[in-house]
Amino acid sequence: MMKEEQKNQEKHSGKKYGRRRRKMRRLSFLLAFSLLAGGILAGCGLVKLFSRSARASVGSQVLAAEAAVSQEESESAGTAADAEQEALAAACREIYEGNEELLILVNKEHAIPEDYEVSLQMLNNGRVEVAEILYDDLTELLTTAAEEGGYTYYIMSGYRDADYQQSLIDADVLSRMKLYGMSEEEALEETLRYVMPAGCSEHETGLALDIVAAGNSALDESQASEPGILWLHENSWRFGFILRYPEDKEEITQIDYEPWHFRYVGREAAQFLYEQNLTLEELYELAGVFDESD
Repeated sequence: MMKEEQKNQEKHSGKKYGRRRRKMRRLSFLLAFSLLAGGILAGCGLVKLFSRSARASVGSQVLAAEAAVSQEESESAGTAADAEQEALAAACREIYEGNEELLILVNKEHAIPEDYEVSLQMLNNGRVEVAEILYDDLTELLTTAAEEGGYTYYIMSGYRDADYQQSLIDADVLSRMKLYGMSEEEALEETLRYVMPAGCSEHETGLALDIVAAGNSALDESQASEPGILWLHENSWRFGFILRYPEDKEEITQIDYEPWHFRYVGREAAQFLYEQNLTLEELYELAGVFDESD
């Protein structure tokens, strides 16, 4: 009886000890799992922090690279622009030196030289004289305009001397004073927006022409809407002429837009000026002619 009772106690103690051991194993497993999970989470946090840091570093490098490229492109564009400007200046110089006589600049700041001489030829209308050197090109221009577009013109003015130029100014001033009640000073200021002072007019060279469309003799901006005049704007360069006072260059020429005023400069120079969209003043500036005269 005693032995059987002892066996039962040992059996119960063994079961109890086994349960404790299994419980300890479960606790150990849970503790190990917790530590492992914590380590993984901590590692993820470090990776996340590292990733943020890496992204910030890469972003900074990209921005720096983009800034360097932008600066390089800007410097390259500036260098290209400078080179282009130098090439244009050289071309202007070449054109000027090859056509200096025909490219004479006459304006409010550059009076016609006192010793200037020009050979003149009368046009078929018997009332307008022009520089002899442009006669053949003018004839071809008018003939081509008639053939290509059926356009005909009236040449209002060609060569005029200083005395005649002054008489035009005096008449215009008097007219403005009477019609608009202007003072003489006001009328003269207004007149000189359209008419050059005596000694400063291209007409005194014989190289300038006032050309209007047949049927419209008004020397005003209505000429700009005449198909024949527009044809001249686009084609006169082929025959050595340029539109001398363009609409978008008034500050440069110091003369208001004159769609009827053409200037002969020769075929080579006319093509160059037309293609480069330059006035005579701009040609002189780029070629450095003003610097030499100073």
